[in-house]
Amino acid sequence: MSYLLVVAEVRRGVFEERNLDSIGLGRLIQKPVSLLLPEKTGGFDDSLVDSLFRVSVDEEQFLNPLAMVTILAKVFESQGKPEFIVFTHSSSGAECAAYASGHFSIPVITDVSGFDAGSGTFLKSYYSDKVFARIAAGSGPVVLTVRSGSFKEHAAQGSKERQRRA
Repeated sequence: MSYLLVVAEVRRGVFEERNLDSIGLGRLIQKPVSLLLPEKTGGFDDSLVDSLFRVSVDEEQFLNPLAMVTILAKVFESQGKPEFIVFTHSSSGAECAAYASGHFSIPVITDVSGFDAGSGTFLKSYYSDKVFARIAAGSGPVVLTVRSGSFKEHAAQGSKERQRRA
């Protein structure tokens, strides 16, 4: 199954608004969006995603890159590898993304701020948004980090198919 997995950014048990950018990117790519988050997370509308994976770990473990690869391995085992694994471009998101990329030998594209649906390329800026690169993901899974404020408006209501526990 081809899907996009959003690894939620959570602070003090609350879903961070910046996750809407990752969900919005999933809507632009037109893949089913699955959300991965700790079990005791509140403050979000689960109708924004197609499926939900809650894991029984505390927030501290969820933000730990070593624990994250174990969590991701369990999701891959039960659901197959997603086409895209999306983290926020925050300190913890970038750290977990880099570690997951290396651990699973999956390419990573960081600080994505745009997506061109026509060419299927991701946009990444350099030099304070003076130069933009277009990066094609290729085949197979890709890890992405998404810049806050880039795709929030695309996080339209989705239909939640099922709720799962990883």
